[in-house]
Amino acid sequence: MINVPDVEHYMVNTPVVTTTRPLLVLANEHEFPERPINTEGTSISGYIINNCNIDLQIVHIYDSSCGGNLCDQQGLKDSSGVIKSRCSCIQATTRNGKPMFGLTVEVRSASGVVFKTELISKNFMKQYVFIGSLPEGARAHMFQQQWEVEDRLYQKIQSVFNFINRHGGFRVIGWTRRGEVLDQGVDQPNNGLPYNAARVMVEAGTLRYHITRVDPMTPLAIDLDVLHRLKFDVSTDL
Repeated sequence: MINVPDVEHYMVNTPVVTTTRPLLVLANEHEFPERPINTEGTSISGYIINNCNIDLQIVHIYDSSCGGNLCDQQGLKDSSGVIKSRCSCIQATTRNGKPMFGLTVEVRSASGVVFKTELISKNFMKQYVFIGSLPEGARAHMFQQQWEVEDRLYQKIQSVFNFINRHGGFRVIGWTRRGEVLDQGVDQPNNGLPYNAARVMVEAGTLRYHITRVDPMTPLAIDLDVLHRLKFDVSTDL
């Protein structure tokens, strides 16, 4: 959208953008040039990696505190792994939503990029994993207390990844930011310096990868009937 206006209308708590300006629609085969991962500095840097294979490592299932229909649940888990009680999309506390799924994945590109991270995306699960919608009363324990259900979900997701890997692979879009840690080689506040002295920070040794979107590289190469048969059918598998 060109020059998006300020939000003036809300549907309950969901912002609604109204505009008379044109929308730019992208075709499925629109080419996104690859944008390499920036490993320098501590600022946020976006990346686009084409021709990736994705392997599933672990499926984590969490109870969600957000019931927003348009929420992709990506911001509900903080850096320490705790699910937040307040979601930025609707600013509501302790509002039970459907379970969220954290997929620990390994991404490998044809250019040699390899990294492991957690993919949280309600949109991805809806498009590529589930047939039907989870019931309103669904909670994480419905999967966790029945090992065959959790194992079946794992196998279904792995089958979807493997199928798309064999038919063109994925385009992965996300961002990275190298964090900062206290410099242990100098005195810090409360350790020889006044409590209100400036802290001396240095770059962290590890780079964290965040994924915001995953799509097949060649959507027209995906047989939708075959993909449909690989999915987790809520009415029979749950």
